[in-house]
Amino acid sequence: MKTVEFTKKHNYGGVPFEPDDRLECPDDRAALLVQAGVAKEVSGRDAGEELAGNGKRNFTPKTSPSASSEKPSKRD
Repeated sequence: MKTVEFTKKHNYGGVPFEPDDRLECPDDRAALLVQAGVAKEVSGRDAGEELAGNGKRNFTPKTSPSASSEKPSKRD
C-alpha cells in the first residue's frame, strides 16, 4: 500500500478528491495515479486521516460533508 497526494481534482472510485487530499491505495493504483499526473507519492499520515478499528486508514476528502451535518431519513 502506498499513500498518494492528489495534485489536481480527480474522481477516484466515485469519490471526488481535491488537490492536497491524500489516499492510501494499492501500489499499482498509486503508480497509475502518478503516471496520469493527478497525484504524487508521499509518505506518512496527516490530520485528515484516522485509523479505523480494523487497522486500515480512512481518508476523508475535503469535499465530503461531515458526518455531524447529515441527518438520518425517517420512514413514515
